[in-house]
Amino acid sequence: MQLSLPTVRPLQFVKEAVQGLDCKLNACQMKNLCFVVTTMFISGSLCLSTISLSVLGRISTSALSHFFSYAGLNAAVLMTKAIEWAIRKMNLKGTSVRLAVDDTMKHHSKGCRCIKGVYWLFDHVLQACCNAKCIVFVYLV
Repeated sequence: MQLSLPTVRPLQFVKEAVQGLDCKLNACQMKNLCFVVTTMFISGSLCLSTISLSVLGRISTSALSHFFSYAGLNAAVLMTKAIEWAIRKMNLKGTSVRLAVDDTMKHHSKGCRCIKGVYWLFDHVLQACCNAKCIVFVYLV
């Protein structure tokens, strides 16, 4: 297990981005979301276990679970708001844009079940399941 320093305050650009989303969250939930997104950047992981250990250690597990259970975040609405914020931030309002999603499978051997981030996934190119990491990029075109 990799030990990391706890997140003590959100990154400024993350705070600006989260506040620009116009989500219906109270002040405490907004602060928690800022901490979660900041921790994703600092820890370099989307794994909830890594995020919770990077925020406050084991104490934060129940707080993080409570936040996701009661904040009422809708992933589709949150992503739409994030895209709208990015378009405003880059002064692209009124410009025709498209999102290009590219996912790539990084394959591993059958013995790699215990490596972090490796899962049993269906690869549409091979038309078969494999041990892999799925790396997803979203491009604004």
